[in-house]
Order: sequence, then C-alpha cells, then structure tokens
Amino acid sequence: MRFGRYDLVGRLGEGSSAIVHLARDAARDAHVVLKALRADDERSAARFRREFSVVAGLRHPNVLRVLDFGTGDDGTLFYTAEHHPEGRSLRAALDAGVAFDERAVVDLAAATLRGLEYVHTRGLVHRDLKPENLLVVGPGADGQGDDGAGLEVLLTDFGLAVAAHEDDCSGGTLHYVAPEVLRRDRADRRADLYGLGVILYEVLTGRPPHDARDAAELARLHLEDRPRPPSAVRPGCCREELERVVLRLLEKEPADRYPSANAVIEALAQATGRALPFETSETKEAYVLSGRFVGRERELDWLHEAWRRAIGPLDWERDPRAFDRRTRFATGLGGGRADEPSGEGPALPAATARADGAAE
Repeated sequence: MRFGRYDLVGRLGEGSSAIVHLARDAARDAHVVLKALRADDERSAARFRREFSVVAGLRHPNVLRVLDFGTGDDGTLFYTAEHHPEGRSLRAALDAGVAFDERAVVDLAAATLRGLEYVHTRGLVHRDLKPENLLVVGPGADGQGDDGAGLEVLLTDFGLAVAAHEDDCSGGTLHYVAPEVLRRDRADRRADLYGLGVILYEVLTGRPPHDARDAAELARLHLEDRPRPPSAVRPGCCREELERVVLRLLEKEPADRYPSANAVIEALAQATGRALPFETSETKEAYVLSGRFVGRERELDWLHEAWRRAIGPLDWERDPRAFDRRTRFATGLGGGRADEPSGEGPALPAATARADGAAE
C-alpha cells in the first residue's frame, strides 16, 4: 500500500488503534516514522486527527515532531513524524536488559520533565505516560550516565492528550494511571507526574510499584496500597534522597505530589547535588517560537481583517477600517474611540496599512 509520497520500509510496532511503520519520503529522500490508523470508525478517526492537531502545535526538543498528515490509497488516515535511527523506546531499552545507573535515571527524568513542563504550560495533559511512549536518544541511552550532554528523551503518542480544563477523565494504561483517573476525577498535570513516578520506580527497580494479573486488583493497589521503597526492592539502586522524590510522585492524592514538572526538577537537583536547569538553550527557544503575541490583539485583528478582505470577493469594501467590529477598539489613534458613531474609523495601525496597501 502507498501513502502518498511515502513508501513503507518496515513495521516498527503496532497498537490497538494504529500501526507504526518506517517509511521513505520520496520528496526529501529521507526516512520518517509513519503512523497509520487501523480502526475505521468515526470516533477513532476523529481522535487520530485531533492527536495530529495537538502535536502539530508543539515545538520542543523533548517532544517528537510531526511532519505531515494525509490519506493512503485505500483511505487510511496517517501522519508522519521525525525518525531518530539512534533512538529506541524506553520499553525497548528495558526489555533489552539495559540497567540505568542513578545519573542516567536523573538525566532521563529531567529531560522528560522539561517536555512535560512545556506540554503543561500549553494547557495539555498527556495522560498516557509509559516507557513505550518515551523515546530515548543520545549519550546515556545505554544506561550509563554522561558528564556531557546526557541522554535525551522525546515524548510521543499524544492520542489521549486533553486540555487541562476538560472533564474527560478516562484513558491511560493501567500500570501507569493515576488514582484520581481511576476515581473518575478530573486529572491535571499531576496525573502525568504520577505516571512519571511509576516509570522512574520501574527503571530503578526493574518492576513497577504495583503489579497484579487481575485488572481490578491492580486498580485497587493504585488506589490503596503504598509501594515499597525502591531500595527495599533493589538494594543500592539509588540514594535515599532520590528515593523520596520518587515516592512523593507516587502519592495517592494529587495535592501531596509536586505541583509542577519544574518543581520535580528542583527536587531532583537538591536530592543529587547536581545542577539541573529548568531549561536548556534549545528548550528556551521552543517557548519563544511557540509563544503567543501578548497585548497586540487590536493590531492582530486589523491584520486578520485586512487579509480576509484582500483575498475575498472583489466587491467587498477594501478598507479594513470600515469593518463592523471596529467599535471594539479604543485605539486613541487619530482621535478614534470605541463608542464613536459610524463614519471614518480610527486610524489604521501602520503594519495593517502596509498589508492593505500591498493587496491593492
């Protein structure tokens, strides 16, 4: 099967709703990751489109970047993402027997937390943090800490991500789901921090903090059972201060956990005596490039209207100052007021005037 300009090279993995392939982009002569929807119902299709829409708006070194969205020859929906040939999922690393030392665990946690902080400040909750959805790349991916760059982590699979204010409380993978999600309470960023706590516990000890063959019993353990300290499961796996950080992430009540990803980074720095900055030069750039204009709503509205009229029917009024929403603006330019009567509107900001002039 062909997916537009993408030729399938091999299968990388699959889940209940999608199959992930390695593909070749004929236009760029480069490999990409192609995720194809396997379900054909409208609900799954809507979720798949939403997943791409969510991730397309994220630009951060610790979030896997998506590239393209399309439809295959048979109508199958797909999207593509960057391919990191040197990377593998944290699950694949653990299954291969990679044992992460304490420094590598902290590097992994800090990189993941930087990605989470960015996602959370965008008003999103990932809701499905687990080793399968963390791509590890770079030095330290073999489990050995590095005094240089350390290992990097990319957050993937935002299929269950929701806005923090939404009431949808379902979703997640049972081994990593927070107690409030099981209680059907509204989940916020602290639910993601619980999931990270489960991951760190598993990386340190080789097993999750709660495990049971029966789903109902596993849910009960999340809700009621306090996990054993990592050092009791695997003696010498980490220092006591780091252990306390992990156990606080696993608190049953969100209010007892850390309030944010940055707060966890600060706690890790204090626990290990290491300098762990909240941001690197690359992550700082991500905030700048994805930030919104602040305090320029009036000018943006003028520009939007100028553009709309420039590309619209030729019989429209070409002067965007005449559009009927101008009374929203108390500009003070040219003596205009928000409550002035119809007639010549307030002076058009210079940037919009240039845009309008260029359209003529």
